[in-house]
Amino acid sequence: MSSGRRKQTGRFKGAASLARKGPFKKGKERILIVCEGAETEPNYFEALRVDLGVRSADVRICGKECGSDPMSVLEYALELFEEDSTFDNIFCVFDKEGTQERERKYKQACSIIDEKKINNCKISYIRSVPSFEYWYILHYKYTCAPFVAQGKKSCADMVVSALKKEMPKYNKSDKNIFQLLKPRLSTAKANALKAIAAATANQTDNPLTEAHLLVAALEALI
Repeated sequence: MSSGRRKQTGRFKGAASLARKGPFKKGKERILIVCEGAETEPNYFEALRVDLGVRSADVRICGKECGSDPMSVLEYALELFEEDSTFDNIFCVFDKEGTQERERKYKQACSIIDEKKINNCKISYIRSVPSFEYWYILHYKYTCAPFVAQGKKSCADMVVSALKKEMPKYNKSDKNIFQLLKPRLSTAKANALKAIAAATANQTDNPLTEAHLLVAALEALI
């Protein structure tokens, strides 16, 4: 990956940055989804794909194949596109939580994707801060309270703790998560929009999720 790109300023771009991505056009497009998680995100989006009746030939979802940091996700997505350039949209799904080094790679990946231009293909990131489980929480309630590490618990651990108040039996390996949450999907979409508006107003990104944008992209395929 080239090191000569403009450095990320670290400023939260908020709604203006998200609006740049625009609506996803309907039609028989091919989508590549590359997730940093080996189970949580791939399981959710694969179950959504099946539920929508979208062919696996039109949507490829990868998780455990790539590394576990945002730059590894981006690099793997670009490698796959080099092998198969028929994808119309590429989505890199990753979280921000973790060490300072991970946060550096998160900002680097976002910066590169913001500037990356690929002929006949649109590349986007789908961020969750601190973690993807925040998207699950929004199915039950709206909250914009920041998640902060406490003691030995990371900010991501705090998200899971909050989720378990709503889903006591939550297990990230559960392949039925989407079906359990499906009746509340419209609530989650509305809450995700509210969370982004609050994050923009407060000049922060903790918490937020863009998972609803990827949901919309998949729904546009039917």
